[in-house]
Amino acid sequence: MKRRQFVQEMAVLGAAAAASPTTLAAAEDDVTARRIPRWRGFNLQGRFGWPGHLYDGPAFDELDFATIAQWGFDFARLPLAYWTWGSRDDWSQIREEPLKQIDRAVELGKQHGIHVNINFHRIPGYCINGRELEPADLFSGKKADRQRALDAAVFHWKAFARRYKGIPSRQLSFDLINEPPKMRPYEGYLEERYEEIVRALVAGIREIDPGRLIFADGLDIGQVPVPCIADIGLVHSTRC
Repeated sequence: MKRRQFVQEMAVLGAAAAASPTTLAAAEDDVTARRIPRWRGFNLQGRFGWPGHLYDGPAFDELDFATIAQWGFDFARLPLAYWTWGSRDDWSQIREEPLKQIDRAVELGKQHGIHVNINFHRIPGYCINGRELEPADLFSGKKADRQRALDAAVFHWKAFARRYKGIPSRQLSFDLINEPPKMRPYEGYLEERYEEIVRALVAGIREIDPGRLIFADGLDIGQVPVPCIADIGLVHSTRC
């Protein structure tokens, strides 16, 4: 048996064994943060970087989505860098052409029965990789700079909310910020700042699209749960 065939058959058997009536029912209806299917899948890093960077891969390929579905999986997370459609030097810039590639990924997900989770891996003011490359820091630094970065982050998420409004949450969700900063001793303020950021981003998205399913990563590179955002109605995403 070839490795590809083995992986495919094991994935299908595992999915069948794990699926309960509740899980299947949740997949048929629209989903909320309180009730999501047990999705399984992969990161697709086609727009993880920026033009000329190592991770600036080709546009999203239908073969990826077809293969994910063929193997019995149903989830694709798209870690995106705002530099792809925007500009580090002008946070008000949003270019249409690169966004069409993300539109295509969302449509491919729909065609192949794969939930698409749009994540801002690099958001104005922060990225776990190369945080220092941002013109202002979303989490630390001068208050005016933090606010400028937060305003820009809200602006970009609102643009995505507007663009994808009307697509059911069973097909599409948003993941606010990839892997918020690593916590050091006595950094209690970081949780307060993260709460402030999350609430602002969620409010911006829901102003446009109240029903959108939203994920929020844990602190300390996704490892630490954040109880103070539990009341907002989010899916809390952590790392093992």
